[in-house]
Amino acid sequence: IMNLHLSLFNGVLLISGMLLTLVAIIYREKRSQRKNSDITETAHNSDTQWRQIIMVLAIFIAMGVLLYLSSSAVVWGASGIATYFGVSELLIGLTVVAVGTSLPEITVTAASVIKRHYDVALGNIIGSNNINLLAVLGTTAIIQPHQLPEVVLWRDYLLMLGLSLLVGIFCYCKFSKKPAQIKRYHGVLLIAIYLGYIALLIYT
Repeated sequence: IMNLHLSLFNGVLLISGMLLTLVAIIYREKRSQRKNSDITETAHNSDTQWRQIIMVLAIFIAMGVLLYLSSSAVVWGASGIATYFGVSELLIGLTVVAVGTSLPEITVTAASVIKRHYDVALGNIIGSNNINLLAVLGTTAIIQPHQLPEVVLWRDYLLMLGLSLLVGIFCYCKFSKKPAQIKRYHGVLLIAIYLGYIALLIYT
């Protein structure tokens, strides 16, 4: 992004980065499983268990399709409204389209937190951002290399890096004897920064 041009070579690098990331995650998980091999595993051979697995997969696929359709409808409708009022495409992408395509992540993450599956929530957030940066950006660069507006570098990209660093501080820096954790006021701060960013976009 530093030269404001996404080339075919950049796209190949990004896709390669995504593949390496997936391989690293799978390798790390297998190593973790080998270290915990003393934990007994139950067999999944009964018909009842297979029916449950098939049912869960069917529900997972159906909900995924519904999430995709609903998110697409939100993006389509909001983009049409924004275009009608003469808003720039960059603003549409940074606000309406970004929020619309993030609705599945918001839904899954909220449901995971409510059910206290915190690892699923955090993995979903990190994984979706990795896929967006590496796979989505890489694929678009391969299909059509393109120039980027200069404002993307000094405003949007720097803000994204800053917020990523801030979340890292929340996750890993301990300010007391208690384990580091993302607290409610951290969430309020992040949302406030995002709302300020939206206000900046509209103002500029």
